[in-house]
Amino acid sequence: MLGDRPFFSQHLPAGLQLALNSVLAVSYQNRPQTSGSTPIVNEDLAQRIRQIKQDWPDCIDPRIALFKLYFRAGNYLQAEREVWDAIGCLCASLGIRKNYRLMQPDQLAWLENDSEQRHLLFCLKALGVIRLRRGKVAMAKSVLTQLQALDPHDEIGGASYLHIAESFEYD
Repeated sequence: MLGDRPFFSQHLPAGLQLALNSVLAVSYQNRPQTSGSTPIVNEDLAQRIRQIKQDWPDCIDPRIALFKLYFRAGNYLQAEREVWDAIGCLCASLGIRKNYRLMQPDQLAWLENDSEQRHLLFCLKALGVIRLRRGKVAMAKSVLTQLQALDPHDEIGGASYLHIAESFEYD
């Protein structure tokens, strides 16, 4: 499951819902195993999600499921790779550059409900959180600061992570 609901997008094709349901049900039942304190990614599950991603190349949900799988297993490097893939997909669909530093508040209706641009903001938040987990605080602060500029009322919820990143500057 992705958060409190099985999918990130509100409206998905029925075939994609069925494919993700089958994979995410397995994922939910078989939480990542651990080796000591380190979770192990179920690569069979990751491969099944990659196949869904290939079958539905224009849908963001398989990409989000994949980076969340790696994040939950503590494989932050792979999670960052996957979130960049999601960002690239969304930017291509929106016709904008992938460089988040160039995104402007008046460029798009960023917070439109269930829009690609709102999903992009979520991915930027994920990128910031992943970078924090990887110890790349300055890089996390960069992306989370830009997220705050695009989402000044913090609907996506990045402000608390930005505060965490900023707190490292004073230690």
